[in-house]
Amino acid sequence: MGSRTGVACGIAALLSACGRSVSIPPAPRPAASVAVMRTIGLPVYPGSAPTEGGSAVASRRGHSVIAAYYRTPDSLERVEKYYAARLPKKSLKMYLHLNGQGLADFSVTRAGVTKQVTLSQSEADTIIALSAVRGR
Repeated sequence: MGSRTGVACGIAALLSACGRSVSIPPAPRPAASVAVMRTIGLPVYPGSAPTEGGSAVASRRGHSVIAAYYRTPDSLERVEKYYAARLPKKSLKMYLHLNGQGLADFSVTRAGVTKQVTLSQSEADTIIALSAVRGR
């Protein structure tokens, strides 16, 4: 047993012998998720992971698009409920679910910015696309 492992085991044994519980703080959000929440202005689903190449930024003729893509093993229903609770009422524009697959689309426009959450479920996982479109 290495010295670090021995020290950790010793501390754990002492704490348990004293009747104290060890509180482990929650892991901080990945920097990318914090940046997405600030830039796009939409919450990132807890526990989701960015997809490979999971963001895009484009500008053309006075319009700009910022998008980020995440993946979670959670069901479409669970992810849809999370966003429905955090976005304005009537922002859910479409919800289709059949045989373990489906789509959900939320859209909100304020002050010339359209923010959109699009959910897509396959048999394995749910893909979450977050975007903000700014135009003239």
